[in-house]
Amino acid sequence: MNEPERGEQENAHNDSNQSQDSTDMIEAHISKVLHDRAYRVQFTPRHRAELMQRLPSRRQLSFRNTLIPAFSVTAAFLLILSVATYILITQTIHQPAPIASTIFVTNKTYNTPSELSLGGQLVSLDTSGQHIVYGVANQAGVMYTTNLVDPLKYNQLAMRYALDATWEPDGSELVTTIYPQSVVTPLLALVPTGQFMHTLGKEALAASWLPTSTQTITYITQVGEQATLWEIGSDGKNAHAIGTMILPSLTQHFNWSSDGRYLAILATGGSASPHVLLQSPSTAIYIFDKQTASIKKLVLPVDASVTNALWVPGKDSLTYVMTDVHGHSTINAITVSTQKALFTIALKRQLQGMSWSQDGRALIYSDGGVLQSHVLHGSPIQFANIHAIASYPLWQDNQHILYLSITNNIGQLTQLVASANH
Repeated sequence: MNEPERGEQENAHNDSNQSQDSTDMIEAHISKVLHDRAYRVQFTPRHRAELMQRLPSRRQLSFRNTLIPAFSVTAAFLLILSVATYILITQTIHQPAPIASTIFVTNKTYNTPSELSLGGQLVSLDTSGQHIVYGVANQAGVMYTTNLVDPLKYNQLAMRYALDATWEPDGSELVTTIYPQSVVTPLLALVPTGQFMHTLGKEALAASWLPTSTQTITYITQVGEQATLWEIGSDGKNAHAIGTMILPSLTQHFNWSSDGRYLAILATGGSASPHVLLQSPSTAIYIFDKQTASIKKLVLPVDASVTNALWVPGKDSLTYVMTDVHGHSTINAITVSTQKALFTIALKRQLQGMSWSQDGRALIYSDGGVLQSHVLHGSPIQFANIHAIASYPLWQDNQHILYLSITNNIGQLTQLVASANH
């Protein structure tokens, strides 16, 4: 081989080595840049795995030894940019922080009258959060009232033969309908706080206070399917009809929405005597719109019974408990203006009372002696360190709950208070 040919081979060999060295240097540079960038953006194991899957292997690079070095640099730059952008985007997506719960803890207990502690049931609490009315075990229609200032001192037999009882908005008295065996139709009665009932001289199937007017009682009479809604003063004077409606079933209870527009009427049908029907489970709910003087029947399953009709404060939504033919119960809520369901809660056991907070934020209820809550908005609610059977919860205000704590079949009035969020 002559000298020129040997020189040309050596130059080609050197060029090849330089090209290889250049490629190796580019690869080393790319590796270092990727490492530095990855270190700064703090790769997670998942990110690192995704990156390594995107990088070409050294074997693939070996097939491109003849490519222009600038192309490799450009590709590396684009790859680094895309990976960095991906990681920055993923790091800016934050999961919403969990909402802290409101924890209710035991605040105090009260001396409890024996009529309540031995199988009694809390019925309702007045708006002041001080006066309660409760029923007595195995004595249908017998109700007592007391004051939480001193439940033993103020314990008072309030009514007999009562079908229902509701507090006047200022807590000064109760209205009820009573049904002694000696009368054909129930009678309207008033119960001043701390006193025994007296009748107002009117027949009434059901009664309640008008929420938009103090000292105004509303009640219903019914002849066949023709029902009449009345107003009367707490002094028993100035009774006058304010509406009529067709009701195929017999009225048992009713309850006004907080704005006084809608009236939820629980009723039942059948051929039994009024004495039996008025104390039987309700099978129908009617909604009377006072503004339009119209009435609608809520659609319920055949043979289902309903109880505990409560309006959500400040809303046109009604909650009620429905029990099917198999004994399964649910708490249901419906917005009456749209006839749309708001929620349904399946009970695991038997309901032992429920109550809405005054701000309409949360429903509390006892599912077989276990306190539960359903929150429409705001922080979730939890109950801490309740080891006894917890029954008949009642909101005193938005921060306090009264319930009956039962241990060894003995009940004690107990108050819960909202603690700091956790």
